Amino acid sequence: MIKYIFLTIIIIFLLLYLFIQFKFNFWSKQPVFHIYNLYYWIFPKGQILPQILPNYKFYDNLVQTFPFHELRTEKKALFHTFIKFNFLRNKNAIYNPPKRGVLDYFKYHNNNSFLSFYYHFFSPTEKYLIGTMSTRPLTCQIDKNKIDVGYVDFLCVHPKHRKKGIAPKIIHTHAVKCSKNIQHPIYIFKKEGDLNFIVPIVAYNCYSFSAQNIIKPNLNIENNVVSLLLNDSNIKLFYHYLKEIKNEFKCIIHPNLSNIKNQIKQSLLFIVLVLLNNEPIACYCYRNPHTTYKKKQSLELMTSYYTQGFKDIFLKSFSNSLFLINQKFKFQFILIENLSNNNLIIDETIKNNIPEWECPMAYYFYNYSYRPILAKDVFLLN
Repeated sequence: MIKYIFLTIIIIFLLLYLFIQFKFNFWSKQPVFHIYNLYYWIFPKGQILPQILPNYKFYDNLVQTFPFHELRTEKKALFHTFIKFNFLRNKNAIYNPPKRGVLDYFKYHNNNSFLSFYYHFFSPTEKYLIGTMSTRPLTCQIDKNKIDVGYVDFLCVHPKHRKKGIAPKIIHTHAVKCSKNIQHPIYIFKKEGDLNFIVPIVAYNCYSFSAQNIIKPNLNIENNVVSLLLNDSNIKLFYHYLKEIKNEFKCIIHPNLSNIKNQIKQSLLFIVLVLLNNEPIACYCYRNPHTTYKKKQSLELMTSYYTQGFKDIFLKSFSNSLFLINQKFKFQFILIENLSNNNLIIDETIKNNIPEWECPMAYYFYNYSYRPILAKDVFLLN
Protein backbone atom coordinates (compact mmCIF):
# COMPACT_ATOMS: atom_id res chain seq x y z
CA MET A 1 0.00 0.00 0.00
CA ILE A 2 2.74 2.44 0.99
CA LYS A 3 4.61 1.48 -2.18
CA TYR A 4 1.66 2.53 -4.36
CA ILE A 5 1.17 5.79 -2.47
CA PHE A 6 4.84 6.63 -2.92
CA LEU A 7 4.65 5.73 -6.62
CA THR A 8 1.55 7.90 -7.06
CA ILE A 9 3.30 10.89 -5.47
CA ILE A 10 6.28 10.45 -7.80
CA ILE A 11 4.00 10.28 -10.84
CA ILE A 12 2.13 13.41 -9.76
CA PHE A 13 5.36 15.36 -9.33
CA LEU A 14 6.67 14.07 -12.65
CA LEU A 15 3.51 15.15 -14.46
CA LEU A 16 3.66 18.52 -12.72
CA TYR A 17 7.29 18.90 -13.79
CA LEU A 18 6.46 18.11 -17.41
CA PHE A 19 3.46 20.44 -17.38
CA ILE A 20 5.54 23.36 -16.08
CA GLN A 21 8.32 22.65 -18.58
CA PHE A 22 5.76 22.90 -21.38
CA LYS A 23 3.41 25.60 -20.06
CA PHE A 24 6.00 27.88 -18.41
CA ASN A 25 9.06 27.20 -20.54
CA PHE A 26 10.87 30.40 -19.58
CA TRP A 27 10.35 30.15 -15.83
CA SER A 28 11.14 26.43 -15.81
CA LYS A 29 14.69 27.34 -16.84
CA GLN A 30 15.21 30.21 -14.40
CA PRO A 31 16.89 29.98 -10.95
CA VAL A 32 13.69 30.11 -8.92
CA PHE A 33 12.00 27.85 -6.37
CA HIS A 34 9.78 25.61 -8.52
CA ILE A 35 6.86 24.00 -6.75
CA TYR A 36 7.99 20.48 -7.72
CA ASN A 37 11.49 20.91 -6.21
CA LEU A 38 11.22 18.65 -3.17
CA TYR A 39 14.84 19.28 -2.19
CA TYR A 40 14.23 23.02 -1.73
CA TRP A 41 11.12 22.28 0.32
CA ILE A 42 13.19 20.19 2.72
CA PHE A 43 16.52 22.03 2.46
CA PRO A 44 16.03 25.64 1.28
CA LYS A 45 19.27 26.54 -0.47
CA GLY A 46 19.28 30.30 -0.16
CA GLN A 47 21.18 31.77 -3.10
CA ILE A 48 20.84 29.32 -5.99
CA LEU A 49 23.56 30.46 -8.42
CA PRO A 50 26.69 32.53 -7.72
CA GLN A 51 26.15 34.34 -11.02
CA ILE A 52 23.37 34.46 -13.61
CA LEU A 53 24.75 33.03 -16.85
CA PRO A 54 23.18 33.69 -20.26
CA ASN A 55 20.72 31.23 -21.74
CA TYR A 56 20.92 32.24 -25.38
CA LYS A 57 17.31 31.29 -26.04
CA PHE A 58 16.34 34.28 -23.87
CA TYR A 59 19.46 36.46 -23.80
CA ASP A 60 19.19 39.41 -26.20
CA ASN A 61 21.80 42.14 -26.66
CA LEU A 62 19.08 44.47 -27.88
CA VAL A 63 18.33 44.91 -24.17
CA GLN A 64 20.50 47.81 -23.00
CA THR A 65 21.12 47.98 -19.24
CA PHE A 66 22.59 50.96 -17.38
CA PRO A 67 23.22 52.01 -13.78
CA PHE A 68 20.72 54.77 -13.01
CA HIS A 69 23.39 57.33 -12.11
CA GLU A 70 25.02 56.94 -15.55
CA LEU A 71 21.86 57.77 -17.50
CA ARG A 72 21.53 61.14 -19.16
CA THR A 73 18.48 63.29 -18.44
CA GLU A 74 16.95 62.49 -21.84
CA LYS A 75 17.17 58.76 -21.21
CA LYS A 76 15.56 59.08 -17.79
CA ALA A 77 12.76 61.17 -19.32
CA LEU A 78 12.23 58.50 -21.99
CA PHE A 79 11.93 55.80 -19.32
CA HIS A 80 9.35 57.84 -17.38
CA THR A 81 7.30 58.67 -20.47
CA PHE A 82 7.22 55.05 -21.62
CA ILE A 83 6.07 53.84 -18.20
CA LYS A 84 3.48 56.58 -17.86
CA PHE A 85 1.73 55.72 -21.11
CA ASN A 86 2.18 51.94 -21.23
CA PHE A 87 2.50 50.43 -17.73
CA LEU A 88 -1.14 50.31 -16.58
CA ARG A 89 -3.90 51.89 -18.61
CA ASN A 90 -7.28 50.21 -18.94
CA LYS A 91 -10.93 51.13 -18.45
CA ASN A 92 -10.80 50.44 -14.70
CA ALA A 93 -7.30 51.56 -13.66
CA ILE A 94 -4.86 54.18 -14.90
CA TYR A 95 -1.30 54.62 -13.66
CA ASN A 96 -0.30 58.25 -14.18
CA PRO A 97 2.91 59.04 -12.28
CA PRO A 98 4.77 62.34 -12.43
CA LYS A 99 8.46 62.13 -13.26
CA ARG A 100 9.43 61.97 -9.58
CA GLY A 101 6.89 59.15 -9.13
CA VAL A 102 9.11 56.92 -11.25
CA LEU A 103 12.66 58.25 -11.11
CA ASP A 104 12.96 59.11 -7.41
CA TYR A 105 12.65 55.45 -6.46
CA PHE A 106 16.16 54.98 -7.86
CA LYS A 107 17.86 57.74 -5.90
CA TYR A 108 19.80 57.81 -2.62
CA HIS A 109 20.72 54.14 -2.42
CA ASN A 110 24.00 52.68 -1.19
CA ASN A 111 24.15 50.38 -4.22
CA ASN A 112 23.28 50.87 -7.88
CA SER A 113 19.82 50.82 -9.37
CA PHE A 114 19.68 49.46 -12.93
CA LEU A 115 17.35 50.34 -15.81
CA SER A 116 16.94 48.32 -18.99
CA PHE A 117 15.65 49.46 -22.38
CA TYR A 118 14.55 47.18 -25.22
CA TYR A 119 14.40 48.77 -28.66
CA HIS A 120 12.86 47.79 -31.97
CA PHE A 121 15.14 48.82 -34.83
CA PHE A 122 13.71 49.97 -38.17
CA SER A 123 17.25 50.55 -39.42
CA PRO A 124 20.74 50.89 -37.89
CA THR A 125 19.92 54.52 -37.08
CA GLU A 126 16.15 54.40 -36.48
CA LYS A 127 14.65 52.76 -33.40
CA TYR A 128 11.86 53.08 -30.85
CA LEU A 129 11.44 51.82 -27.30
CA ILE A 130 9.15 48.81 -26.80
CA GLY A 131 10.17 47.46 -23.38
CA THR A 132 11.65 48.40 -20.00
CA MET A 133 12.58 46.95 -16.62
CA SER A 134 14.31 48.19 -13.49
CA THR A 135 15.82 46.87 -10.28
CA ARG A 136 16.63 48.88 -7.19
CA PRO A 137 18.40 47.73 -4.02
CA LEU A 138 16.55 46.65 -0.90
CA THR A 139 17.74 45.12 2.35
CA CYS A 140 16.11 41.82 3.28
CA GLN A 141 16.38 40.23 6.70
CA ILE A 142 15.04 36.68 7.13
CA ASP A 143 15.41 34.99 10.51
CA LYS A 144 18.01 37.65 11.43
CA ASN A 145 20.07 36.82 8.31
CA LYS A 146 20.65 39.85 6.10
CA ILE A 147 20.81 39.71 2.30
CA ASP A 148 20.84 42.40 -0.37
CA VAL A 149 18.17 42.02 -3.04
CA GLY A 150 17.14 43.91 -6.14
CA TYR A 151 13.45 44.82 -6.34
CA VAL A 152 12.10 44.30 -9.86
CA ASP A 153 9.78 47.04 -11.03
CA PHE A 154 8.50 48.72 -14.19
CA LEU A 155 8.67 45.57 -16.30
CA CYS A 156 6.66 46.84 -19.23
CA VAL A 157 6.21 45.95 -22.89
CA HIS A 158 4.45 48.21 -25.38
CA PRO A 159 0.86 46.93 -25.89
CA LYS A 160 1.44 46.32 -29.60
CA HIS A 161 4.39 44.03 -28.85
CA ARG A 162 3.01 41.92 -26.01
CA LYS A 163 2.76 38.11 -26.17
CA LYS A 164 5.81 38.00 -28.46
CA GLY A 165 8.27 36.64 -25.91
CA ILE A 166 9.83 40.04 -25.24
CA ALA A 167 9.29 40.17 -21.46
CA PRO A 168 11.29 36.95 -20.80
CA LYS A 169 14.17 38.35 -22.86
CA ILE A 170 14.17 41.58 -20.87
CA ILE A 171 14.03 39.75 -17.53
CA HIS A 172 16.80 37.28 -18.32
CA THR A 173 19.11 39.75 -20.06
CA HIS A 174 18.69 42.33 -17.30
CA ALA A 175 19.53 39.70 -14.67
CA VAL A 176 22.60 38.51 -16.58
CA LYS A 177 23.98 42.00 -17.17
CA CYS A 178 23.37 43.14 -13.59
CA SER A 179 24.94 39.94 -12.29
CA LYS A 180 28.29 41.16 -13.60
CA ASN A 181 28.13 44.24 -11.39
CA ILE A 182 26.80 42.93 -8.06
CA GLN A 183 28.18 40.37 -5.64
CA HIS A 184 24.92 38.54 -4.88
CA PRO A 185 22.49 38.66 -7.86
CA ILE A 186 19.30 38.00 -5.90
CA TYR A 187 16.03 39.65 -6.89
CA ILE A 188 12.51 39.91 -5.57
CA PHE A 189 9.43 40.69 -7.63
CA LYS A 190 5.74 41.18 -7.01
CA LYS A 191 2.94 39.52 -8.94
CA GLU A 192 -0.70 40.51 -8.85
CA GLY A 193 -3.54 38.24 -9.87
CA ASP A 194 -3.43 34.46 -10.29
CA LEU A 195 -0.35 32.84 -8.77
CA ASN A 196 1.92 30.57 -10.79
CA PHE A 197 4.09 27.49 -10.20
CA ILE A 198 6.93 29.34 -8.51
CA VAL A 199 6.89 29.12 -4.72
CA PRO A 200 6.38 32.65 -3.28
CA ILE A 201 8.18 33.95 -0.24
CA VAL A 202 4.80 35.36 0.81
CA ALA A 203 1.28 35.22 -0.65
CA TYR A 204 -1.67 37.31 0.48
CA ASN A 205 -4.72 39.30 -0.64
CA CYS A 206 -5.09 43.02 -1.19
CA TYR A 207 -8.41 44.66 -0.30
CA SER A 208 -9.80 47.88 -1.73
CA PHE A 209 -12.25 50.02 0.26
CA SER A 210 -14.03 53.25 -0.40
CA ALA A 211 -12.32 55.77 1.86
CA GLN A 212 -15.43 57.91 2.34
CA ASN A 213 -16.55 56.30 5.60
CA ILE A 214 -13.04 55.61 6.90
CA ILE A 215 -11.38 59.03 6.68
CA LYS A 216 -12.87 60.33 9.89
CA PRO A 217 -10.90 61.50 12.92
CA ASN A 218 -11.29 59.25 15.93
CA LEU A 219 -11.51 61.46 19.01
CA ASN A 220 -12.07 58.54 21.37
CA ILE A 221 -8.37 58.33 22.19
CA GLU A 222 -6.41 59.41 25.26
CA ASN A 223 -4.97 62.93 25.21
CA ASN A 224 -1.39 61.69 25.53
CA VAL A 225 -1.69 59.71 22.27
CA VAL A 226 -0.73 61.62 19.12
CA SER A 227 -0.65 60.59 15.46
CA LEU A 228 2.22 62.25 13.59
CA LEU A 229 2.68 62.40 9.82
CA LEU A 230 6.43 62.26 9.29
CA ASN A 231 8.47 64.56 7.07
CA ASP A 232 12.15 64.72 6.18
CA SER A 233 12.92 66.67 9.37
CA ASN A 234 11.50 64.17 11.88
CA ILE A 235 12.07 60.90 10.00
CA LYS A 236 14.67 59.87 12.59
CA LEU A 237 11.78 58.89 14.86
CA PHE A 238 10.98 56.10 12.40
CA TYR A 239 14.63 55.07 12.05
CA HIS A 240 14.81 54.41 15.80
CA TYR A 241 11.47 52.59 15.82
CA LEU A 242 12.63 50.41 12.93
CA LYS A 243 15.12 48.75 15.28
CA GLU A 244 12.21 47.39 17.32
CA ILE A 245 10.28 46.38 14.20
CA LYS A 246 13.21 44.30 12.92
CA ASN A 247 13.05 42.14 16.03
CA GLU A 248 9.34 41.39 15.69
CA PHE A 249 9.05 39.96 12.16
CA LYS A 250 10.45 36.82 10.60
CA CYS A 251 11.07 38.75 7.38
CA ILE A 252 11.58 42.48 6.94
CA ILE A 253 12.40 44.16 3.63
CA HIS A 254 13.07 47.88 3.20
CA PRO A 255 15.15 50.35 1.17
CA ASN A 256 18.07 52.43 2.33
CA LEU A 257 17.06 54.97 4.99
CA SER A 258 18.17 57.87 2.78
CA ASN A 259 15.86 56.59 0.05
CA ILE A 260 12.98 56.38 2.55
CA LYS A 261 13.63 59.99 3.51
CA ASN A 262 13.58 61.09 -0.12
CA GLN A 263 10.38 59.16 -0.84
CA ILE A 264 8.72 61.00 2.03
CA LYS A 265 10.05 64.32 0.78
CA GLN A 266 8.65 63.62 -2.70
CA SER A 267 5.26 62.48 -1.32
CA LEU A 268 5.75 58.97 -2.67
CA LEU A 269 5.68 57.51 0.83
CA PHE A 270 3.63 58.53 3.86
CA ILE A 271 4.57 57.23 7.29
CA VAL A 272 2.40 57.96 10.30
CA LEU A 273 3.74 57.26 13.78
CA VAL A 274 1.51 56.92 16.82
CA LEU A 275 3.19 58.40 19.89
CA LEU A 276 2.34 57.77 23.53
CA ASN A 277 3.99 60.36 25.74
CA ASN A 278 6.25 61.17 22.76
CA GLU A 279 7.38 57.53 22.37
CA PRO A 280 6.45 55.53 19.21
CA ILE A 281 4.01 52.68 19.82
CA ALA A 282 2.70 52.09 16.27
CA CYS A 283 3.27 53.00 12.64
CA TYR A 284 1.49 52.86 9.28
CA CYS A 285 3.41 52.99 5.99
CA TYR A 286 1.47 54.17 2.93
CA ARG A 287 2.41 54.52 -0.71
CA ASN A 288 1.09 56.99 -3.23
CA PRO A 289 0.54 54.56 -6.14
CA HIS A 290 -0.36 57.33 -8.60
CA THR A 291 -3.17 55.08 -9.75
CA THR A 292 -6.83 55.92 -10.23
CA TYR A 293 -9.60 53.32 -10.14
CA LYS A 294 -12.77 54.35 -11.95
CA LYS A 295 -11.21 57.84 -12.12
CA LYS A 296 -10.81 58.00 -8.33
CA GLN A 297 -7.43 58.46 -6.64
CA SER A 298 -6.07 55.69 -4.42
CA LEU A 299 -3.77 55.30 -1.43
CA GLU A 300 -2.05 52.03 -0.51
CA LEU A 301 -1.31 50.77 3.00
CA MET A 302 1.78 48.61 2.48
CA THR A 303 2.66 47.61 6.02
CA SER A 304 2.08 48.47 9.67
CA TYR A 305 3.19 47.57 13.18
CA TYR A 306 2.26 48.14 16.78
CA THR A 307 4.20 47.56 19.99
CA GLN A 308 2.76 44.72 22.05
CA GLY A 309 0.11 45.94 24.48
CA PHE A 310 -1.14 48.77 22.25
CA LYS A 311 -3.41 46.92 19.81
CA ASP A 312 -6.48 48.98 20.77
CA ILE A 313 -4.71 52.31 20.19
CA PHE A 314 -3.27 50.94 16.93
CA LEU A 315 -6.73 50.13 15.57
CA LYS A 316 -8.32 53.35 16.81
CA SER A 317 -5.55 55.50 15.31
CA PHE A 318 -5.82 54.01 11.82
CA SER A 319 -8.57 56.41 10.73
CA ASN A 320 -6.57 59.30 12.18
CA SER A 321 -3.59 58.37 10.04
CA LEU A 322 -5.80 58.47 6.94
CA PHE A 323 -7.25 61.81 8.02
CA LEU A 324 -3.75 63.30 8.34
CA ILE A 325 -2.68 62.10 4.90
CA ASN A 326 -5.91 63.27 3.30
CA GLN A 327 -5.08 66.83 4.35
CA LYS A 328 -2.02 66.62 2.11
CA PHE A 329 -3.06 64.10 -0.54
CA LYS A 330 -6.69 63.62 -1.52
CA PHE A 331 -7.78 60.05 -2.21
CA GLN A 332 -11.07 58.15 -2.53
CA PHE A 333 -9.89 54.51 -2.39
CA ILE A 334 -7.74 52.86 0.25
CA LEU A 335 -5.93 49.65 -0.74
CA ILE A 336 -4.74 47.49 2.15
CA GLU A 337 -2.21 44.73 1.55
CA ASN A 338 -2.66 41.89 4.00
CA LEU A 339 0.93 41.94 5.30
CA SER A 340 2.36 42.49 8.80
CA ASN A 341 -0.24 43.86 11.24
CA ASN A 342 -2.46 45.01 8.37
CA ASN A 343 -4.54 41.86 8.93
CA LEU A 344 -5.96 43.41 12.10
CA ILE A 345 -6.85 46.61 10.26
CA ILE A 346 -8.55 44.64 7.49
CA ASP A 347 -10.56 42.56 9.96
CA GLU A 348 -11.69 45.73 11.74
CA THR A 349 -12.49 47.62 8.53
CA ILE A 350 -14.55 44.79 7.02
CA LYS A 351 -16.93 44.93 9.99
CA ASN A 352 -18.48 48.15 8.65
CA ASN A 353 -17.24 48.34 5.04
CA ILE A 354 -17.68 46.00 2.10
CA PRO A 355 -14.50 45.67 -0.02
CA GLU A 356 -14.78 47.14 -3.51
CA TRP A 357 -12.57 44.32 -4.75
CA GLU A 358 -10.06 41.75 -3.57
CA CYS A 359 -6.94 40.61 -5.41
CA PRO A 360 -4.38 37.84 -4.71
CA MET A 361 -0.77 39.02 -4.62
CA ALA A 362 2.61 37.46 -3.93
CA TYR A 363 6.30 38.25 -3.73
CA TYR A 364 8.80 35.86 -5.30
CA PHE A 365 12.55 35.51 -5.08
CA TYR A 366 14.68 35.12 -8.20
CA ASN A 367 17.91 33.17 -7.61
CA TYR A 368 17.01 32.42 -4.00
CA SER A 369 14.99 29.64 -2.38
CA TYR A 370 13.20 29.85 0.95
CA ARG A 371 10.02 28.26 2.24
CA PRO A 372 6.95 30.57 2.26
CA ILE A 373 6.47 32.86 5.25
CA LEU A 374 3.09 33.79 6.72
CA ALA A 375 1.94 37.23 5.59
CA LYS A 376 1.53 38.43 9.18
CA ASP A 377 5.24 37.73 9.73
CA VAL A 378 6.41 39.95 6.86
CA PHE A 379 7.07 43.70 7.11
CA LEU A 380 7.69 44.96 3.59
CA LEU A 381 8.44 48.53 2.57
CA ASN A 382 9.65 49.19 -0.97
